[in-house]
Amino acid sequence: MNKEKLIKIIQENKDLDIVVMASTDELTDEYGSILMEHLRVEVTDIYNSPQEDVIYFDKDEVVDEIRDYFADDEEYKDMSDEEYEKMCEDKAKDYFYKKAIVIWARS
Repeated sequence: MNKEKLIKIIQENKDLDIVVMASTDELTDEYGSILMEHLRVEVTDIYNSPQEDVIYFDKDEVVDEIRDYFADDEEYKDMSDEEYEKMCEDKAKDYFYKKAIVIWARS
């Protein structure tokens, strides 16, 4: 990623927070810092997981988790497939956290 692209995205989205997602197999207690040179940036939505300490960057993943989570729930057993799908889609909105500029970094 070049700095001009990052600057442009920030200028076009001045009201959004910047979030960094770092991925490496090298993170251990032995190192204070690791150089992350492989960067990618995008503006995306962030969702909390309904049942785990996980975040998602795709609403469909949240809908999938909700679909699985409530599949055996008595409250929803009499719904048609279409009604159940709409309920899952609507419920996913409850787990929306925020839209942000996300910088993906890996070593």
